Amino acid sequence: MTTSDVPVDRSDEASTAKTCADVMVMLRKDTADAHQSMEDTPVMRSLLAGTLSRSGYMALLEDIYSLASPLEAAAMAHPLWTRATNFDFRRRLKSQRLLQDIAFLQGASPEDLEIVPRTVRLPNVGSDARLLGALYVIEGASLGGRVILKQLTDLYGYTAEAAACFYAGYGHDTGQRWREWCAFVEDYSRDRKLDTQEMLSAALETFGCFGEVLGHG
Repeated sequence: MTTSDVPVDRSDEASTAKTCADVMVMLRKDTADAHQSMEDTPVMRSLLAGTLSRSGYMALLEDIYSLASPLEAAAMAHPLWTRATNFDFRRRLKSQRLLQDIAFLQGASPEDLEIVPRTVRLPNVGSDARLLGALYVIEGASLGGRVILKQLTDLYGYTAEAAACFYAGYGHDTGQRWREWCAFVEDYSRDRKLDTQEMLSAALETFGCFGEVLGHG
């Protein structure tokens, strides 16, 4: 019998591929309650109902920045990107968008802002799996933010260029950029055989951190 005649059991490969292909579905399904809890905070209910004041909206952006800024800094310093050199996460940072919106609302330039972020609890992003789980929450905000953008525009006249840059996501490219993110996570998870339950744990922790930030007052 030659090597080519030897039956190859590809069940493990198929299982791994299916697990990775299903990872985004799993994350969406198993974080649904945590996501809803975050949206049930008073400030988010007020935003979605169209009753949040201008000052309240600015405070909301500052609270999000308090968590997003250090989390993105930790993400950028993570060794994962020395391995995933084909994916440029720098193009997806949200902190600068938040600063742009806050600056507009304050009538200042982003360079002149003096924001002292609150001290907040950050999720553990020590492993590749945990980092991707945490970033799932941030990237997902770009997708869901499009609904909030319409609300902000209809009620307050805020636009992607003025006060709603963060919630505008990637504009018309938001869907495509989300699909690119999903493909990256699935491919990287498969190639590195990441623990998807560890990824889920970090996503849940990140939703919890955002819930604490948004529900502090």
